[in-house]
Amino acid sequence: MKKFILFSIILCLIALPCLALNAGIMGMVGGSSATVNTNFVSAWDTTKVGASAAKTIALPLFDGGTYNFTVDYGDSSGIKTVTSWNDADATHTYTDDGTYTVTISGTIEGFRFDNGGDKLRLVGISNWGTLKVGTNQGGYFYGCANMVVTATDTLDTSAVTNMSSMFDGASSFNQSVANFDTSAVTDMYAMFYGASSFNQSVANFDTSKVTDMSSMFDGASSFNQSVANFDTSAVTDMYAMFSGASSFNQSVANFDTSKVTDMAYMFYETSLSIANYNALLVSWAADTQQSGVSFHAGSTKYSTGAPATARAVLTGTYGWNITDGGQE
Repeated sequence: MKKFILFSIILCLIALPCLALNAGIMGMVGGSSATVNTNFVSAWDTTKVGASAAKTIALPLFDGGTYNFTVDYGDSSGIKTVTSWNDADATHTYTDDGTYTVTISGTIEGFRFDNGGDKLRLVGISNWGTLKVGTNQGGYFYGCANMVVTATDTLDTSAVTNMSSMFDGASSFNQSVANFDTSAVTDMYAMFYGASSFNQSVANFDTSKVTDMSSMFDGASSFNQSVANFDTSAVTDMYAMFSGASSFNQSVANFDTSKVTDMAYMFYETSLSIANYNALLVSWAADTQQSGVSFHAGSTKYSTGAPATARAVLTGTYGWNITDGGQE
């Protein structure tokens, strides 16, 4: 009897690790999977200044958007259904002031503050879910100075052609945009204008169709990321592109500026180094440029030799009007 019990114990000790290993493998292969959160989840503080009445928030829906979603406003008012941009349930009044979590489930294609509405009452986004901000409107989170994004999923921007003023004035915004689909975008005017906290990689941006990069990082005082991979072959306007981006000091020598007609204030009040300015001059002078372009390099100086010769080509051959710190 004792031998049988001992034999049974040994069999269990051998079998248990095998069963555990098998369960782990099944889990990895697809025996179990984590649930993907498709809800758009945001936080709103009714004590902040807003266009709506006290204790009220209005979702920034617009005519032309597509809507068919349910919304839980985070109180005891129950689930509401919204099917149009001007649906009564797209606005909600709370009993008490406070910060509330708003959870949206379903189709929400069109979400745009454009520096209006309750832009300051939006204080957080913890999950993008199925949200699609729009297509060619721009100004989606323009003016949302209190918005802090902690979402780990990616906003679906595959249909967006206009990202102008997308985070304009969103001074608290500093979330990764590395996986944004920008392949259809033609306009990035003022995309991060005044986004003073923003300092995230934009190296994966597909900018091959972009024509307007004016004021793109204007006033983005923390930004200092590589833009070396930007395809600027279609860009015609770089006015004030990095103006006031006081931390910025990256190479733009690879920029194709052959179609650009305006670079006034491009590097005004930046930290562009002499080395990066020298490289810019030499590279750009070797390419065919537009005539009569105004270009501002801030107070950065250039070196003698090849950089000085290249600058002379731009001002002489192409008639550029260059403002900089002069020759060192």
